[in-house]
Amino acid sequence: MSLDQPQVSLLATEKEKIREFFVCKVKEVDVLSDSLNQVIRDVLSISGLEAKIYMRYLVNNLTDIEYADALETIFSEPPVDEIISKEIIEQYQHQ
Repeated sequence: MSLDQPQVSLLATEKEKIREFFVCKVKEVDVLSDSLNQVIRDVLSISGLEAKIYMRYLVNNLTDIEYADALETIFSEPPVDEIISKEIIEQYQHQ
């Protein structure tokens, strides 16, 4: 029984994490960002600006394995989406 106890607390700790990540479409299929950029150019008459739309997610109550699976099955479509996680953002901030 004592061997099972640490596993339970480890799972509880994993599930307590709040994870933040962003998902955006790859350029070839990013219809929403293209539409927004057209409005910026044509309606607002602003040139030299390119916008990109990101979906922001905050998730919790998932183990590390559940989170990894959900990233590529629930929150994104791997062939057409890019995932930017909090860990990747922190790496760029520390350079």
